[in-house]
Formats: sequence, C-alpha cells, structure tokens
Amino acid sequence: MVTDEIFADTIGRVDFANGLVRIELASVEPAESSGTAGSGVVLKARKRLIMPLEGFLHTFATMGELLGKLEAAGVIRRQETPAAGTTPPASATPAVVGQPSQPGPTVAATRTGRLSPNFARDR
Repeated sequence: MVTDEIFADTIGRVDFANGLVRIELASVEPAESSGTAGSGVVLKARKRLIMPLEGFLHTFATMGELLGKLEAAGVIRRQETPAAGTTPPASATPAVVGQPSQPGPTVAATRTGRLSPNFARDR
C-alpha cells in the first residue's frame, strides 16, 4: 500500500555515478528579482530519487509505454522529425494537446494553474 506521495513539476537533473542514477525532482518557483513583477520562474531541486541502473532502465521502459498510450489517446502528439540539415525544434518533448507549445517551466506553471502543491506558500 502506497502511503506517501511526492509532487514534482519536472525533473531538474539526471546523473549517473557509482552504478546509481540520481534524479532531481524540481518545483517551479517565481524567479527572485529586484521587485519586478512577472519576471518569470525558475526550477528548484526539492527531492532526489536514487536508483540502481537496472531500476532506471525498467522505469524508462515503463514511461515509454505510458507515452505510447497517451499518444494513442490523443493526449499528446509527437513533433515532426526535422529533415536532414535542418534545425531541430527547441524541445524534443512531446507536446500536450491543448497546452502552450513553449518548453520549460512556464508551461508547467500554466498547466497547474499555481506553483507546486508541495509548498503552501505560493508567492
């Protein structure tokens, strides 16, 4: 029985060392500024998931299966592969149907309608 849940807006960084994969789970937060409103958002590492390489590869395969199901259901769509010699798109991430096509934390903040629910303080 699962008792704990952790929310992450995205993955901030993934590293491999000493046979272990370390994945930083990140939250979207307002960018610190000199009082200027609307200055954007930044990713802030909140938790780290550490697993052996075999577990990571299983997780990667499981996520690939989920992507296939989401695509089949029309929730996401693959971006066109650029022709040889052309510039690839800024983000290779599948696009969410009905969401802005901008990559990065701005999309996550827009999609959730608020900042990370892990923290009560939404600045």
